[in-house]
Amino acid sequence: MNIINNIVKFFCYIISGVIIVLCIIFLIKGYYEHIFILLVLLVLCFNFPNCIINYSRSRLGKKQVKEFIKYINRTQKLITFDADNIILVEDEICHFNEYARLLQNVPDTYYRVNKSIETEKQKNKLYVTNKRMILFSNNQQYVIPINEILEIKYKKRDVIIFTYHNIQFNIFIDQNKLFQVVINSLNKKK
Repeated sequence: MNIINNIVKFFCYIISGVIIVLCIIFLIKGYYEHIFILLVLLVLCFNFPNCIINYSRSRLGKKQVKEFIKYINRTQKLITFDADNIILVEDEICHFNEYARLLQNVPDTYYRVNKSIETEKQKNKLYVTNKRMILFSNNQQYVIPINEILEIKYKKRDVIIFTYHNIQFNIFIDQNKLFQVVINSLNKKK
């Protein structure tokens, strides 16, 4: 994939060089009305390699998530994620660490931790361990023990979590399918 990215960059730089030469020629000849179009093409040419690289990264991420899901379904073993800066208690393992955002404000609840020090690495993140779910969102931290989750409803990318204390969390989760597989596996192990 790196070779393809370098080839795309090389051709974009060649095309950019040609466009710059054409701009200079058009300036000398007095064709001012065509310079704007060439400058737009020049900007597109410089941004095109970045678009290709970002597209390939997002495809790789989706492919990796699909592989994780297949592995979990096939082996019934959960994968382990880096817990970043959260402190795990004894015998606790992080099985999910992805971007997530609370879609509604939850009133002062049983699950909110009073002193939330949200680092940049934890901002809008959801961690699922074998013992609890930890959500950092809107400068708040919520900790929900796994055994207190009554029900989870899945929409396209949103998840609604119902708890024993009649509290509902509506969360946008970037990797919704992986979250669902992890939660289902944790529920089977109860």
